[in-house]
Amino acid sequence: MYPKLLSLLISFILIASVTALPHTITVKGEPRTPDNKIDLMYEAGVFGEQGKMTADVNIDNYNGFFEIKDYAFDDAVIVNGDSMVNSVNIGVMGSCFYHTFNIKYQDDQYEVFDANTQNMITTSKNDVIDLGILKEDKSNYIMVDSDVPVTFEAFDMFGQQVALNGAYRKNTGMSDSFASSSTYRLVLTSEKGKTWEKTVTTGAYCESTRLIKRKNLFIEEHFQDNSFPKIGLFQNIVLFFKSLFS
Repeated sequence: MYPKLLSLLISFILIASVTALPHTITVKGEPRTPDNKIDLMYEAGVFGEQGKMTADVNIDNYNGFFEIKDYAFDDAVIVNGDSMVNSVNIGVMGSCFYHTFNIKYQDDQYEVFDANTQNMITTSKNDVIDLGILKEDKSNYIMVDSDVPVTFEAFDMFGQQVALNGAYRKNTGMSDSFASSSTYRLVLTSEKGKTWEKTVTTGAYCESTRLIKRKNLFIEEHFQDNSFPKIGLFQNIVLFFKSLFS
């Protein structure tokens, strides 16, 4: 009996040594426009591979803050017998912004990363993680409506690539990659290897830019609230005839 009890106790100790204790965190922040006005939110939460996770979320658009309260996650997971650092993804969305963060617990502290760039934003030893003012600086969308499928690359005026969509599509582009009132060089490449380059300038905060391509004809349009109205039949007819002389 005693050898079995001892074996059971040893097994329990080994399991406990590799089983992570859950951490309960609260995450909050204050989304703001570039001119420091309240940026309206429509969703905030915890997101994983299976989509949005259940969490206690408070969005206060009157005072301009969100809070994800008392979310529990393990600081490690066991994968194929190896202990790996676990993390939790936080997202907050509005009509003109989408902030995403990755939070890890390691070295006895929380490390907060920008989920897009994986740049570390802050560290905290406190279970209440305050992201502070989230001032949106890349609110503008740039989309392309093309007559042939193309890939999409965008570069700033320093030559730094800021967006890439490698799929061949007639409707392509990127969001959450472009600053307001800024100039970018777009490179479109067809499946046959032909390339077109076009420089566009984004509009004011939260304005979308659409670049219409028909053969070698390019038309640049801007719309408020990052909207993209459908191109109507009459406009398509006009574009077709204009493209014949481009």
